[in-house]
Amino acid sequence: MVNSVFFSFSQHKHVQLVISLNACLFFSAFYICISLALFGNIHRILEAHGVALVRMFGPVDDAERVANSGSQQHGRQASISSPVPSGYAQPSDRREQFTPVSFGGSQANIGSLGTPNMFRKMRRPSSSTSSRRSTLRSTPACTVSHEQAIDTTNVVLVATRPLLKTLARTCRPHPPWCIGMSVPDTVTEEVRLFSSFLRPTALELYCYEAVVTSVTAMLRELWPTAELHPMSTTAAGLPPLKDMTLHFYAKNTVVTPDAKQYTQMHLQSITNNAGFQLEFCYDYRNVMCLLLTDSRSGLRMNVRYGAEACRVEVASRLFASAVASNEACRQTFLLLDALLRQNKILDDTGTNPEALNSEAVATMLVAIFNSYDANDTPDTGRLLMDFFLTYGFCANFDMFSHSVTARGLREPTSKVHPNAQISVLDPSNEGHNLTYRSEKAAHLQAVFNYCYTAISQFAQVEERQLRAQSVLSTIIGGESYWSRVLQLYHEGISPYFEVVNEKKIFLIRAL
Repeated sequence: MVNSVFFSFSQHKHVQLVISLNACLFFSAFYICISLALFGNIHRILEAHGVALVRMFGPVDDAERVANSGSQQHGRQASISSPVPSGYAQPSDRREQFTPVSFGGSQANIGSLGTPNMFRKMRRPSSSTSSRRSTLRSTPACTVSHEQAIDTTNVVLVATRPLLKTLARTCRPHPPWCIGMSVPDTVTEEVRLFSSFLRPTALELYCYEAVVTSVTAMLRELWPTAELHPMSTTAAGLPPLKDMTLHFYAKNTVVTPDAKQYTQMHLQSITNNAGFQLEFCYDYRNVMCLLLTDSRSGLRMNVRYGAEACRVEVASRLFASAVASNEACRQTFLLLDALLRQNKILDDTGTNPEALNSEAVATMLVAIFNSYDANDTPDTGRLLMDFFLTYGFCANFDMFSHSVTARGLREPTSKVHPNAQISVLDPSNEGHNLTYRSEKAAHLQAVFNYCYTAISQFAQVEERQLRAQSVLSTIIGGESYWSRVLQLYHEGISPYFEVVNEKKIFLIRAL
């Protein structure tokens, strides 16, 4: 009984094993058939597109290559050929030779390992080949060979933020005022380049003269004998740029209190018809002002008018003789103006009495210049450093206890206006404080202290540890000046035109 049961159980297990083996053989045969069918379809597709199959073993002789090419021309199917003995075969220990795949009869590009590079366009960037974006960022001067050439002849460069950032990156390590030339080592030479960079172009001078002529004509509709004269920064020789306010005072423009409202209404109508925006305000001398903005050129002008306008005449003559006529003073004043505007200390319109105004800065500079001996003529670098050294340290000048006067600082002047943080005496009337409401004393002193320290220590820092591109780059940011580089390029001014034109391909990709 037990033997019969055991025999039947063994027979049953044998049947299951046979069935399992048959099923495995069936599925294996089915898989092989499917694979052969797919291979045949791929084979026919490659044959239809003129793709020669790869010989997997041994070299191909010339006769067989001719025969294969002839068979492809007549549309016959090709098959994988078996190895053919050859008299020129290499020893068996050598590596097998492969015939690269060709497309349309042409030789395929060979990869780095000798294999056909059929799918090179689908390859991902590796550690050895970075992406286009990273390549342009790391090496701006390189050329990407696989990209199609871009036509740059009819492309107009617009000063967008991405384009200006690309321009700054490709011009690194040069600041914008040193484009196309070597970065100088001395402060004097770099301040000279900065002044040359901001020199007005022919177009800017034309716009400046046109605005002055238009404003004079508008004033003479109300006052036939009105005359415009420069003052403040304009009298000191600063360039007439869009981001800098022009300052004038108008003679023979008396306004009676009864006619003030009528005069303002008439001026509003005249300026609107001439394409100007007009704002009525008062300056730091409490003189009536016309703040005009030309809608065509973008130039901004502050015109003092009324009976009190002539109060600025003495100071204007002083700035014209002491600053505008002296190149070292003018270049230093230009740099100080840019520095204080970037640090939000200076109000160049002259309508905010709580901020520092340009006339006060010019008076502080004249005070430094008049402190030298008569036979001592400082250069720009020395004058700038003496300015920072004097007003940046309380030991040299305590602005909380002394007043600044244009006569000089050899003999300290006790503070005339003790209730004011900063006391800068008006050259036209030393009883008046040009900064009577300014509360920037601590901020001003901290900026000047930093500027002196940064410039004096720049040459002592190792080159690999430098954080700035040049000496002036330690105190002046160049980001706001790259748009001027593009402007000078559009006006065809050298060397900015040549430099931007050379980098135009990279700037177009940033658009």
